[in-house]
Amino acid sequence: MKRIGPVLMLMLLAAPALVQAQAWPSRPVRWIIPFPPGGASDIVSRMVANDLGVKWGQPVVIDNRPGAGGTIATADLVRSAGDHTIMTGTAGTHGIAPNLYRNLSFNIERDLTPVVMMVRVPMVLVSSPALASPKMADLVKVLQANPGKYAFASPGSGTLNHLMAEMFVVAAKASGMTHVPYKGSVAAYPDLASGRTQIMFDQLAGVLPFIRKGSLVPIATSHASAQLPDTPTMAAAGFPGFDLALWVGVFASSSMPPAVVGKISSDVAEVLKAPEMVRRLDEMSSEVTAMPNKAFAPFFRSELVRWQQAIRNAKVVIE
Repeated sequence: MKRIGPVLMLMLLAAPALVQAQAWPSRPVRWIIPFPPGGASDIVSRMVANDLGVKWGQPVVIDNRPGAGGTIATADLVRSAGDHTIMTGTAGTHGIAPNLYRNLSFNIERDLTPVVMMVRVPMVLVSSPALASPKMADLVKVLQANPGKYAFASPGSGTLNHLMAEMFVVAAKASGMTHVPYKGSVAAYPDLASGRTQIMFDQLAGVLPFIRKGSLVPIATSHASAQLPDTPTMAAAGFPGFDLALWVGVFASSSMPPAVVGKISSDVAEVLKAPEMVRRLDEMSSEVTAMPNKAFAPFFRSELVRWQQAIRNAKVVIE
């Protein structure tokens, strides 16, 4: 009897998983988004989901589940624990919120698998047009001279936007600013434009249309942007340490078979690298990363450590 060599043995052992991945998806895929419709992360996810549906020959059904910094959506994914449910995750929902919210029903490292990072999006500090000057120095003077008078908006407690604003309040010595959380960025814009709130950190991709029509005023960006060439970076405006971009990725339950995780990662990357997709995302100031699972997983773990320290330094607490 001939012995089976080690390479052939590995191929035989891997064959069932490969067949499973090739046959996936066998039914519609549910894609959970932890934000309301209309924000940058939602738009990017929908664009990718649409093209994946064509590629897979199965519908990709979007399910928006906003609230509690994304922890409601994440808990939903963990409960689903199936191989046909995935979700959008960001620096805020998956890097910050697990370090900020207490008594969660899940362990983010144990229960979730990072699948692929899709894009990075610069952040921008915007102000209400009701504040006279678009310059950082003037903004800081106004905030410092009126402790307790002004408020900053965010798309929800525990988001990247929220934490960056808390860090800014500390760095600018703007004591007494009130945090006003909304259910998503789009919901925050009207009050910000009218002057009911005064400042907000948001994704450039989402807020850019409102800047262009004059509803909101750009003060500084996290990274230099061709879309806002006359707006300084936070560092250039006197606030180093704010070079924080929103990353947007895809996550799955840890119960999802590795071969299926690999397939999704590869297919999402293929969709993202299509010339028309790159062009559309570039118009939104979104940088395609298409970071595969093997690179995204250690990056994600490093983000958890990074934001844990940042939260301690900013002394942010969610009750």
